Amino acid sequence: MTNSPTVTVAIPVLNEEVFIRSVLNKFLNNTYPHITEIIVADGGSTDCTRAIVQEIQKEHPKVKLIENPDRKQAAGMNRIIEVAEGDLIVRADGHSEYADDYVEKCVEVMKRTDALNVSGSQRHVALEPFQAGVALASRTWFGNGGAHYKDPEYEGPSDTVFLGCFQTEVLREIGGYKLLDSDYVNEDAELNARLRKRKPDSVFVSPEIKVWYFPRNTPASLWRQYYYYGKSRKITQSVHPEQTPFRSLLPFYSVSVAFLLCIIDLILITGGMIAGTVATVGLLATAVASARVVLRFRKNFIKEFWRGPAEKVPGLLHQIISTWSAILIMLFAHFSGTLIQKLRLFRKSGSDIKL
Repeated sequence: MTNSPTVTVAIPVLNEEVFIRSVLNKFLNNTYPHITEIIVADGGSTDCTRAIVQEIQKEHPKVKLIENPDRKQAAGMNRIIEVAEGDLIVRADGHSEYADDYVEKCVEVMKRTDALNVSGSQRHVALEPFQAGVALASRTWFGNGGAHYKDPEYEGPSDTVFLGCFQTEVLREIGGYKLLDSDYVNEDAELNARLRKRKPDSVFVSPEIKVWYFPRNTPASLWRQYYYYGKSRKITQSVHPEQTPFRSLLPFYSVSVAFLLCIIDLILITGGMIAGTVATVGLLATAVASARVVLRFRKNFIKEFWRGPAEKVPGLLHQIISTWSAILIMLFAHFSGTLIQKLRLFRKSGSDIKL
């Protein structure tokens, strides 16, 4: 890699009219001087996303809009990889905020570590009260499972990262992103598993690279996201069983054990006394985790998490309830998605489910 590699910023989008202007402006005004192009792969947006991109294109030719008829982010990334002119590809998300030196730090860390993929931690921020609960939940063990890429202070190798900066030729050599199923959404982890097979410890997280992510803002959208995470994680596990992080198994096993204990108790033991205790302990544990994280950040909640108007800042009790709700949704949705995928694999194989 040269001392001053050129960069293609890759942004797969679908209906991102709220954020796309600020995202493009951030990269147009980034501190790194060798951004060759900013490619937006649109998956058929029905809002004003395309019009905003086309408007910005008129003044900034390095902004390019291409079609992504397959709609999925992985497909959009692959179309960008095919045409990218930069030595490096910096992947960007359509609903995130980026530091002014985001690209510069990506390049610096990649050169310093000789990694195949580098990124910063996934810092969650919010515009709305429920979204704030999701952001706070991401700082609990129930919400992140100890994932390195969700720890803002961690620096070092990781099994996967949020977004990423890659050598363009390496992405082409390994075949880009994989669409392993019609509703597969774990393409980042799967790609990083292949990178780590190619070169151990080649996926790297650095706190110097700063990006802030806006999570889902309703319970229904959060449920869908984690349901598909659960399904997709199981698919990734079947493709790369030797690289499955333990944290990705915990939601399924913890909820499964609790359900089994409750069912056995209801049918064979006390008729519900133990089941009630198990449910109470689970609810209390997640409630305590929610209260602890809210109290931990109570003095710098606005600085750390809040991006919405001052008059909409949720109170402590609202934060606790939203965080608790988010944790429960994450756990049960992930469990449900994993269970459905296990049953699907069972029907396909005609053999016993391998837990």
